[in-house]
Amino acid sequence: MRLLKTIWFGLAAFMASVGGAWAEIVYEKDIAPILRTYCSGCHNEEDHENGFSVETFASLRKGGTDKGEPIKPGHADDSFLIKAIESRAKPHMPPKDEPQVPSAELALLKQWITGGAPGPKRDESILQNIVVPKINTVAGQRQAVTAAAYSPDGKQLAVAMSGRIELRSSLRGKARLLLSGVPGKVNSVHFSPDGRRIISAGGIAGLRGVAQLWDLEQGTLVREFGGHRDALYDAEFSPDGQTLATAGYDRVIRLWQVNDGKLLRSIAVHNGAIFDLAFDPTGTVLASASGEGFRDDRVQRERYWY
Repeated sequence: MRLLKTIWFGLAAFMASVGGAWAEIVYEKDIAPILRTYCSGCHNEEDHENGFSVETFASLRKGGTDKGEPIKPGHADDSFLIKAIESRAKPHMPPKDEPQVPSAELALLKQWITGGAPGPKRDESILQNIVVPKINTVAGQRQAVTAAAYSPDGKQLAVAMSGRIELRSSLRGKARLLLSGVPGKVNSVHFSPDGRRIISAGGIAGLRGVAQLWDLEQGTLVREFGGHRDALYDAEFSPDGQTLATAGYDRVIRLWQVNDGKLLRSIAVHNGAIFDLAFDPTGTVLASASGEGFRDDRVQRERYWY
């Protein structure tokens, strides 16, 4: 009887420790980074090979392949995702010429699935955010200035840094207004033609690009212009301030209606990253500069009316 009690308590302790380990696995922190690193390059909402995307938890569960369920909660060894990684099913994933899933991370995936494969608190694209270590800065160290612009009347200077924008009355003047909460590095900043608003362009490299419209009187974010799959390098107002053009590393130019954030159109004519944009004085012609180089047979003019 004593032996049975010992076995029972030992088993209970083991189950409790395993259950605790399962409970500690957080999809956003532990699972999403694995999927983002080894799977999302070929299996996202734009490039969903075999009809399979891991970009959201819902798409991961939905699958799309006829090889079986990607994830079978409670049954890791029967899940196609695990079979493909372990070469027990074809095609092997990731491809042989790509970095392979380390044994520790594979074990974590299997442990998560065996524990029921709990999803995120909020199901959103795993390409929207990235978990990075916090780096302590040296006291008194200044942040690098990544963009700057004068207001149309020349009385205000916007100075941008990673994660924030400062508004000053002069180059060496003290910041009077701080706009914080900007994702990633700010690569460009511009005043609206009337000087009442600022548009910033930036984002997180390899994940997403976003332009943010700021109201200077209130010091608040008016709206965001997203949809880009990589960091933005520029966002420009048309001369009348009614239209916004955004572009960056994903090689796509997007034209937006400023007053309501409506996407007017997307232009995909470049083979390299787009670093700069400029409207002509009439606002009907947009010039773009890209990393593919300048060649006469590649000059692209895009006329639009609104």
